[in-house]
Amino acid sequence: MTVKSKLFLVVTGVALSLLSSARSHAAEILVNAINSGKVRATFRGRGSSSGDSMIVTVAKTNRAGRGPLVLSVPAGTRLNSASASVQNMVIAGVRGRMIDSHRFQPATEIELASTAPVSFLLEAYCAEFEKDNPSSSSGFSAGGWDKTLAAVLKEAKRRGLSPAATQAAVWIVTDDISLDALQEKFSVSQAEWNQARAVVERTRKGASSRAMIPASLKGDAGFSGGCGDLPG
Repeated sequence: MTVKSKLFLVVTGVALSLLSSARSHAAEILVNAINSGKVRATFRGRGSSSGDSMIVTVAKTNRAGRGPLVLSVPAGTRLNSASASVQNMVIAGVRGRMIDSHRFQPATEIELASTAPVSFLLEAYCAEFEKDNPSSSSGFSAGGWDKTLAAVLKEAKRRGLSPAATQAAVWIVTDDISLDALQEKFSVSQAEWNQARAVVERTRKGASSRAMIPASLKGDAGFSGGCGDLPG
């Protein structure tokens, strides 16, 4: 299993302008916008299991109205694989807007200024250890929100874990994986494994208080599917 392919981050005046513009508009949850018909979105893999591993192409529809539409993608958002042999994924967040197949401009939200489709790089992790990595032709659809994985991903980011350690933490939760089984298919060091275990143990102790569902997701049936009860 590969961790990630190389992409080059590009910071330009245009990128900073886009980010500044995005801050002036309230963000809507991407899955809510999909369910309400405001956007069309397609998700595809990049041939890796972890880190910068997913591309989403999003386009506004006429239902979105005029003006910029800003979308957020909460950590813990699941993606369902179109193939039974390919792993489902879980999103950690938005990394940036794609310039071409090798470069992206940094962004933490998706901003759409017109109905033209725009592609964004997502940080995402595989969530079914025994299945195949997504390829560049693997398709996905937006699924539910997982409060446990949300807590794990947020804690991993807070501690600065590597993609490999973060992926190990996800598989500890989803597959109860052991280090021996993991190292048969995935490159992870003992130190990264220890970091992953520490993150999972920490979040299991206090997940209910730290992984609260975003307010705009409450009552959305699209985010309740099999991923635990929504916090009150």
